[in-house]
Amino acid sequence: MRYLTFVFIAVVFAARLAAAAEPRNPAESANEASPPAVKVDPHTQKVVDEINALNPYQRPMLPLRLDDRYANTSDDVVPHGHVEPHKKHFLLQMEYAGAGRAIPEPEHVETVK
Repeated sequence: MRYLTFVFIAVVFAARLAAAAEPRNPAESANEASPPAVKVDPHTQKVVDEINALNPYQRPMLPLRLDDRYANTSDDVVPHGHVEPHKKHFLLQMEYAGAGRAIPEPEHVETVK
């Protein structure tokens, strides 16, 4: 009985694998294309298009966002709320410099310590 169950599962698996490996008709796949599952606002789409238009070694010229408060904290939980600090940290958005794979390897490196 176990042998027949194993053979049945193997045949079903092979049939599903063969059906998945068959090339699809391009006309059918064009008709099956569905719209994106998530709506993207125009500003985000513009940023994504600017990033995708560059090669991996170029940096996109995107404006950096500057917040007036860290993490939009309210007045009652701001530390030292009555004193204006000399330097405000973590308010300027970090610059996107691309994926790490785009950074070229350093030349003439003999040892790493």
